Amino acid sequence: MAKELSKEEYEEIVAEKRHSELKAVLGKVAASLSEKDDKAVIDAINGQGEKMAKLVKAIESIPKPESPVVNINQEKVISSVNEMCKEIIESNNKVIAALENRLLPDTFTLIKSFGGVTESVKVNYKPANQMTISKPKYQA
Repeated sequence: MAKELSKEEYEEIVAEKRHSELKAVLGKVAASLSEKDDKAVIDAINGQGEKMAKLVKAIESIPKPESPVVNINQEKVISSVNEMCKEIIESNNKVIAALENRLLPDTFTLIKSFGGVTESVKVNYKPANQMTISKPKYQA
């Protein structure tokens, strides 16, 4: 017969699972990016995982109440969590900046031979934050 979990135990297991899933997804995103082209993005994403792990460890280190009355310096806990949240936000901003400055294909130039056969394609890149989205010229 399976052990029945308390609400707190269940929420702790779910939070742990969510955290490990988030770390795995961030790892997959980092692995899918080309290190040569997206080093800034990879570094920023790796920083995200470290900051999240630090926050989780700090929350886990808060003593569990053994009696109804627990003396915790709430100001210290709140200021510590606020500081970690600031670090996470700063890390988020680094990811955003890295993605905004990532070079993306902007235009293509076909290089053709004298006979009109395409020999190669020249790709012109532009930082993502300088790209604009325009409507297609031809619609069906």
